[in-house]
Amino acid sequence: MMNDMAGETFDIDRMPRGGPDASWLDRLLETDRPEYLDRDDVDDLKRRVVRSLDRGGRILGHHEMFARLALAEVADVPDPNILELGSGHGGVARALVKLHPTAQVTATDIEPTSVAAIAAGDLGSHPRVTVREMDATAIDAPDGGYDLAVFAQSFHHLPPRQAVRVFAEAPGSPTNC
Repeated sequence: MMNDMAGETFDIDRMPRGGPDASWLDRLLETDRPEYLDRDDVDDLKRRVVRSLDRGGRILGHHEMFARLALAEVADVPDPNILELGSGHGGVARALVKLHPTAQVTATDIEPTSVAAIAAGDLGSHPRVTVREMDATAIDAPDGGYDLAVFAQSFHHLPPRQAVRVFAEAPGSPTNC
């Protein structure tokens, strides 16, 4: 069970992915079937989906938009150290280092293939970027090690119980101090 701020109690294991306030359409369309990105039996298709999402993020400006939103959160930090979770192909991490001349970024993903692709590209040799494999529900970082954790494009893949674990694992979170 989980309590929200108003004191209402929710059964987190029965909660829809959209949370307790999910729309009727979100609830109607939700299935137990995993998305391609969450499956281990369709590697080639998964890579094509990630490439398409990355291309769409570049064309539509999503990577830069998420990077600008993140940088606004650390605007008062001269040399921010930013952890990106669920980096995919590194589009947001790339935008972060492009938009902030001194930001240090750790680009992570749970998928070894994504981590290898990021490491083999321009971010792998970027002096202000570290590329690592990391599970967002088991963050391997000390408290205070990052000024900001960004989980912009993959958070929706987590069911509510795992999403709660991400917040609990985040360096500096009240549950991880």
